Amino acid sequence: MQRIVLALGLALALSAPVVASPSADVAAVPQRFITAFNAGNFSAAIAGCAPEAAIVDDFPPHAWHGAAACAHWARDYVANAKQNAITAAHVVLATPLHVEIDGDTAYVVFPAVYTYKDHGKPTTLNGVFTVSLRKVAEVWRMTGWAWADH
Repeated sequence: MQRIVLALGLALALSAPVVASPSADVAAVPQRFITAFNAGNFSAAIAGCAPEAAIVDDFPPHAWHGAAACAHWARDYVANAKQNAITAAHVVLATPLHVEIDGDTAYVVFPAVYTYKDHGKPTTLNGVFTVSLRKVAEVWRMTGWAWADH
């Protein structure tokens, strides 16, 4: 009888849903953004943005803010890539260096590698992708991000 109870308990423990940590929930939002970016699906990428956002990046105009910041960033990224013959863009985020969660706001810093072709020449940039988030209707959304090469 003890074996049956032990086996049943083990089966229940192994079949229980895995509960994600708050840090994993926060880090998943920028990761989904990058996954969609890598697929060239900018609509899906910016779906993780909060209604208001602020973005700093290394291409003109370098700063976007307000209700359409994410969409304007995507539009300007595509235009800049086309103008500068940048193709095959791909970003890989490593394990976050820092995750800070304070109630309904969060901050996460990822080491990142951005690879692309510049006029057909393979290029690699190591950088840091820093993201701020806020819970909107119980869902984490990006309120801002910044990219920095190093």
